[in-house]
Amino acid sequence: PNHLSFFVLNHVAIFPEKNWPRQIVVNGSVLMDGKKVSKSMGNIIPLRQAIQEYGADPIRLAIIVSAELLQDVDFNLESVRGIKNKLESETNIKFNSCLLNLYRDGRDSNGWHSDDEKELGQHPTIASISLGQERPFHLRHKKDKSRKHKIFLEHGSLLLMKGETQHYWHHQLPKTAKPIKERINLTFRVIN
Repeated sequence: PNHLSFFVLNHVAIFPEKNWPRQIVVNGSVLMDGKKVSKSMGNIIPLRQAIQEYGADPIRLAIIVSAELLQDVDFNLESVRGIKNKLESETNIKFNSCLLNLYRDGRDSNGWHSDDEKELGQHPTIASISLGQERPFHLRHKKDKSRKHKIFLEHGSLLLMKGETQHYWHHQLPKTAKPIKERINLTFRVIN
């Protein structure tokens, strides 16, 4: 098993909640601006502080963008600032939530739905960033099902749904039998 999950599960199984870890620090597997993370170098930023300063969503995206197989994650503050600033300047919105979905292949999908949960407000704005394999995105009118649209979400694309879109339209990422690669979708929202 993964060392982190083994560590957490053992603490939960053995100790009462008051003795569970309050935080976990990982050294050596994450770089900060190309340098090893170290107290002596003064480049450790507690997660709570980083989230308050930059927001959880830009941090998640910076880690995903910088992570390479068999290579340490290089957490770069300029990347975090850039992602946050780019998304906010493109949309003129300050998002406070991000859903990350991994679509491993064409069998992974998302059926017809609207993002109309109460906590998203009257006219929710949804920003969807696609990374990896291009996939078709379908829109279908809720009442007149003959009104349909198909949009191809390319790597690096931003799809913005706002206004009354969620009131009148369903959307989906359909299954496909074609052999396709992985796709990551980051769905940014404002939760009230």
